[in-house]
Amino acid sequence: MKDVTWHLSRMENAIYLSFDDGPDPDSTPALLELLERHAVKATFFCLGKPAERHPELVEQIRAMGHTVAAHGYEHLDGWRTKNERYFENARRSMQLLETKLFRPPYGRISPSQLKVLAKECRVVLWDVMPGDFDEGISSDTCVLNMNRRVQAGSIVVLHDRSDMREKLHSVLEECLPLLKERFDCLSIEIS
Repeated sequence: MKDVTWHLSRMENAIYLSFDDGPDPDSTPALLELLERHAVKATFFCLGKPAERHPELVEQIRAMGHTVAAHGYEHLDGWRTKNERYFENARRSMQLLETKLFRPPYGRISPSQLKVLAKECRVVLWDVMPGDFDEGISSDTCVLNMNRRVQAGSIVVLHDRSDMREKLHSVLEECLPLLKERFDCLSIEIS
């Protein structure tokens, strides 16, 4: 799909971590603390509905030097949602979060939706999905997936959700030191 950012420059020895589905009062503060401990910055693709309920978490993300981006007001599947509702959902989250970065939930956006939204914002997907959301994939397999697939310019998608917190932290604790050895710059914010 053209008009979509799948990865950033392959010429820079950097990778970009991103987290979908937050903010979450149970997982976001602990995730921010983990990233701070490892001196890593990331992009948080937040849902508008929980961001509206927890504006203090959105401000904490920004205050700690991370980028806040939009993931929709609600987690709508673009392939199953009429265009006008999808546009309203995306625009509402971007306005609320004051961003021009948007990631379609599930990575699903129809060509007609993309054509319109790409004129209004930068649509960001990913080229590495380790599988932290999948109950059938172990933490060890997530680590293996990330280390095998990541390359310069990769955008990695993980999830900021309380039901995945333990697995996510296990993956990050193992991966971050290894990735910092391989790449000059880990997790510059997507912009």
